[in-house]
Amino acid sequence: MKKLYFLILLSFSGIASLANHITGGEMYYTLTGQQNGNYTYHVTLKLYRDCFSTGAALDASAPISIFDNATNNSVWGNSVVRDSIVRLQIGTPNPCINNPPQVCYEVGYYSFTVTLAATTKGYTIAYQRCCRITGINNLTGSSTVGATFTAQIPGTTVLPTAPQNNSARFRGADTVIVCANNSFCYDFGAIDDDHDVLSYGFCTAYTGGTSGNPAPNPPSAPVLGTNGIYPAVPYTENPFTADAPLGPKVTLDPNTGMMCGVAPAAGIYVVTVCVTEMRGGVLIAIQRKDLQIKVGDCSLTTPRLDPAYITCDGFNLNFFNQNDNPLVHSYIWSFGDGNSSTLPAPSHTYADTGTYAIKVVVNRGEPCSDSAVAQAKVYPGFFPGFTFSGICINKPTSFFDTTRSVYGVVDGWSWNFGDLSSTTDVSTIKNPTYTYTQTGTNHIRFIVSSSKGCIDTVDKDIMIVDKPVLNVYPKDTLICVGDQVQLQAFGSGIFSWTPATNISSTTASNPIVNPATTTNYVVTLNDNGCINQDTARVRVISFVTFPLGPIRLFAQLIRYDSVRQQMD
Repeated sequence: MKKLYFLILLSFSGIASLANHITGGEMYYTLTGQQNGNYTYHVTLKLYRDCFSTGAALDASAPISIFDNATNNSVWGNSVVRDSIVRLQIGTPNPCINNPPQVCYEVGYYSFTVTLAATTKGYTIAYQRCCRITGINNLTGSSTVGATFTAQIPGTTVLPTAPQNNSARFRGADTVIVCANNSFCYDFGAIDDDHDVLSYGFCTAYTGGTSGNPAPNPPSAPVLGTNGIYPAVPYTENPFTADAPLGPKVTLDPNTGMMCGVAPAAGIYVVTVCVTEMRGGVLIAIQRKDLQIKVGDCSLTTPRLDPAYITCDGFNLNFFNQNDNPLVHSYIWSFGDGNSSTLPAPSHTYADTGTYAIKVVVNRGEPCSDSAVAQAKVYPGFFPGFTFSGICINKPTSFFDTTRSVYGVVDGWSWNFGDLSSTTDVSTIKNPTYTYTQTGTNHIRFIVSSSKGCIDTVDKDIMIVDKPVLNVYPKDTLICVGDQVQLQAFGSGIFSWTPATNISSTTASNPIVNPATTTNYVVTLNDNGCINQDTARVRVISFVTFPLGPIRLFAQLIRYDSVRQQMD
């Protein structure tokens, strides 16, 4: 029995391994005819597979279902035979790319024709396949995560003529070289035969199928009542999400579908783009493209600079090309003040404040010559800082920005109050307040910026207690009737003393008292509503007595000394 169980495990392991091959897909359709409220569509499914994948080949047929969005019931289903496979490959990479990756996709086409009656909510066409490839950087456990590819046929509720629709089709090239930490662009633009207004946005990739059932036949229905939405893939988060699949440095133009930015670290990333079709101001349908972008460990000769180099504590700046490419072997830097350098990473000291235009040219006069520009901002005299008051639990703690700026004005604040029990312990106002619900030490991080581009960080620790720290000196003292003594209270907040008799001030931290009789002076410290108390005891006596023996001996010594002086 154990041997049989082991063989079964091996069999399922082999199936899961072979299933790891999906690298993306999309679905679209064309209206080919209509009659008596029935519409005929020619539907095409495109599936992508990495040419160098060791997983399964593209399936010979694809189980596809069509669901009525009003009921989620399947109204059509079939295994669609594959029409063809097209190999897309970049054969001759740009010679100015160091260590270019191999980019190659096998694209499988599956098409069919279907006639559907117009409905109020329209239809969702769906195909599912598991699994995606191993090691996708922005997904958790990608080798067990499937994919669902869909297309939407609109219903009459949005527009009576909505079913008379040709879906948007993505037109961009599927092959592109993307180098880690380098600038790039990828075209997710689409065309629409109906001339609907198109807009673009990142959207959630769908999961579908399992390792045990990699090609569901029929595919599962959408989530009930969601008009064609399927469960989302598990993004790794921080910084990768459905809205930022390549991190915060890559954005998508909503008008053109052009995805541009600085690529993340080398790896594989799932990117899903939705294109919405608007007709007469009404949303008709949403089409999707789910693609895995391969980011290579390569680099371009194009130099990469910071958008701005800023010094706020002096006149010196250091410059360097962030794109470390061995194909670059010469530099010409212009610092914007008439000075230049041919060093790879020069340092330059400006004579005056101001904003300067920086330019670097690499490999001037050669085939792989390129350039980049940036700004240098020289505005010394930026002094960040903050203070705080109130350190008690469940009472507001106030924070005060004390930053000074010689040039420009302070205009940006970012506070993190260091409360590990909360996700909302942040603020962007100048002088915020925050209430801590636990005692202990909290690490405050304050990031402040100016209109000249200066930015700096201040870190401080704050100890939250159940009551404010208070000490009194002296705690117990002795005076004679008619004498006075100064008391001293140490703490942060508002002081008040009782009783209010024979005391110079009831609100000072260091009042002078001269009680006629022994008195306990109680001081109360109020730190933003947080209270603590302490007591100074002042004992009062009428006179001081000494033993008689020592006094007589002292007098005799004085007389003896007087007689001795006369004899001398």
